[in-house]
Amino acid sequence: MGSFPISPLALFATLSEVIDESWTVLDESVGASAWLTRFVPRTIPGTLFKSGGSSLGWALGAAVGVKLADPARQVVAVVGDGTFVYGCPTASLWAADIQKTPFLTVINNNRQHTATRNALRIGYPESYAERTGSWPGILIDPPPDYAALARASRAHGETVDRIDDLKPALERAIAAVRGGQAAVVDVRTSHVAG
Repeated sequence: MGSFPISPLALFATLSEVIDESWTVLDESVGASAWLTRFVPRTIPGTLFKSGGSSLGWALGAAVGVKLADPARQVVAVVGDGTFVYGCPTASLWAADIQKTPFLTVINNNRQHTATRNALRIGYPESYAERTGSWPGILIDPPPDYAALARASRAHGETVDRIDDLKPALERAIAAVRGGQAAVVDVRTSHVAG
């Protein structure tokens, strides 16, 4: 009970327990977006943003922008591990610290570039990667220590790989954000097999 892996469904269900409807959600969870929408519904206008195009990496910078536009607003960027990296986290978290625009980042870390893998599977179903199960440049396994990266940028950072630890970690991160510090919770979720 409570051991790795955490499903994205459990992650989003837990997130919905710790944030209310006033929070602005920046959804860059890509392949898990449908689950995020289901478990963290937004009914207040201006509390859900998604990219209308293919520009991975927009959510972290957008979080700084939302906070600059409305400092009282609570903001959570929900990203995959790939989109976290594409979002230039060192620059984004540094800017959040310098500009006093704290926001929460929740990483659905499945240790792969899911969008890239899915595109390869659709475009080239008989690819070498598909035939051999070798996914060079797509798997991010073992993953970097994203929580340490956050701490290096003066943000609160935690890594969670047990469901029992998830809610307390999110609550600590939210407390950090409310105290004026950006926060990153790197949630090690189930890896898509195959």
